[in-house]
Amino acid sequence: MKLNKNFLESMLTLENEKGIKKEQIIDIIKKAFASVYIKQVLKGGDDAKVEVELDEEKPSIDLYYLRKVVENEDDIQDDYLEISKEDALKIGPKSKVKVGEDFKEKVDLDDFMEKYAKKIMDNMKQKIAEIEKSILFDMYKDKIGEMITGIVEKSDENSTLVNIGRTSVTLNEHAKIGNEKFEVGQQIKLYVKDVSVSTKHGAQILVSRSDKGFLRRLLEEEISEVYDGTVVIKDIARKAGERAKVSVYTNDPNVDPVGSCIGPNGARIQKVMSELFNGRDNERIDVINYSDNPAIYIAESLKPAPILGVNLNEETKDALIVVRPESKSLAIGKAGQNVSLASRLTGWKVKIKDENEASEEGLTYKLYEEVVAEDQKERSRKEYELYLKSLASKQESKPVETSEEHVLSSEVTSNEVKEDKKVEVPSEEVQVSTPVIEEKVEAKVESPSVKQDVQTTKTLEELEKQLEIEKEREEKKNQKPKRTARKDLFETEKVKEKTEAKEDETKKANYMSIYTDEELSQLEEEENYDDYDDYDDDIDYDEYDEYYDDDEGR
Repeated sequence: MKLNKNFLESMLTLENEKGIKKEQIIDIIKKAFASVYIKQVLKGGDDAKVEVELDEEKPSIDLYYLRKVVENEDDIQDDYLEISKEDALKIGPKSKVKVGEDFKEKVDLDDFMEKYAKKIMDNMKQKIAEIEKSILFDMYKDKIGEMITGIVEKSDENSTLVNIGRTSVTLNEHAKIGNEKFEVGQQIKLYVKDVSVSTKHGAQILVSRSDKGFLRRLLEEEISEVYDGTVVIKDIARKAGERAKVSVYTNDPNVDPVGSCIGPNGARIQKVMSELFNGRDNERIDVINYSDNPAIYIAESLKPAPILGVNLNEETKDALIVVRPESKSLAIGKAGQNVSLASRLTGWKVKIKDENEASEEGLTYKLYEEVVAEDQKERSRKEYELYLKSLASKQESKPVETSEEHVLSSEVTSNEVKEDKKVEVPSEEVQVSTPVIEEKVEAKVESPSVKQDVQTTKTLEELEKQLEIEKEREEKKNQKPKRTARKDLFETEKVKEKTEAKEDETKKANYMSIYTDEELSQLEEEENYDDYDDYDDDIDYDEYDEYYDDDEGR
């Protein structure tokens, strides 16, 4: 049967309009003809065999009814699936009738189309809708949690129909911001909450403007630090059209997370708020600093109300917040919005009391100033620990070296050092570990002939004092040369002089001595002076006594 050329062309335009592939469209047409023929003409089941051929060039379509050929009519068990050889010969040529093979009976589609054209079209529409919904699901399932833009097609009191390209979605009344209204043709932004598919409704795209995810995406679009991850949005609590609270933080010490979101003169946050018009005015947004200290986080969430005291119950997640009488209404907010949003943001059940009520009811609480001071002290302690760990890590990568003279004068040899013996060495040669009590630090002592491992045990206070001592020693060292350095210089000159004395006298005359006779005489006297106890006697060694006494005590 010849097909109307316009019909086939109109069907193939679905490839561009709906994103349905050409092969899928042709398959839909074939299946529609076959399905209607089996149900309406044969009145048979799905096991009936029908074959459809479609020629795009002519264009034409042919339908064949297939049955298996049996020798005799008595051999037929299912007349929907089988035909006798005699009956097959009445329909088709002998060359196409073979026992045991399928016989293809061509169906006259002209009469068939007159009766069942509408049913065929309905079947095709149904199949096209199913494929279209499947395509939409695959397209928008990856957009869950993202922002899309659409054009308003229709809007009334109950809902708004928005065209988003391949399809249209419905924005329900509860998904709007307050009582906002839209005009036909207006371009609006939508947040994709979910995409689902069902046999009854097909693909469904759930969109919203009241969801907190909509505000999150607006902040990302407007604030570059949020978009690139420098500033992180911890959480959002929102009553669409009225007020929202956004907690933010950053790991960059040079960035102010709240200031980045607000912008110069509030320009950034004002631009975000302009997208949240509720039909009367803009939705207010409070941007606060996130803190891992729950007491401080709750206090921040209640801003702009100042906090006087706090009492937290970790087990029940109840938070008692005490404020001054004149700040109570500000802390609670209009219709309880401020305290309600603070509870949703922090996950704590916040209860507001003024100091007079707390006193009358005998409620106990900690002053908020003390909470902040303790938190700051704890943060400083952790930062100091990290600093010491970093210092220890750097020193572990460098072996500690000392002269053979120092090792021998300390009467420490590699044979005498045991694992449980703690030996004190000068502070610049000891590796400092983390400030944990009774933690061992290993330092390698190297000399031309002696190498050993030295262990020390220090408390946090001792390590801090030792760092101060190191600094003072370094300053003194820069002011006056070490005794050992000067002695080495004299010994070098003495060896050099003895070597030159052994050389030829005539050769020696050709060189100029770097010392005068008086200077050489003075050097010889100093070399013969073995007692160095009084050298650099202006240095105060009392500050090191506690370390030496500590070693001797051990």
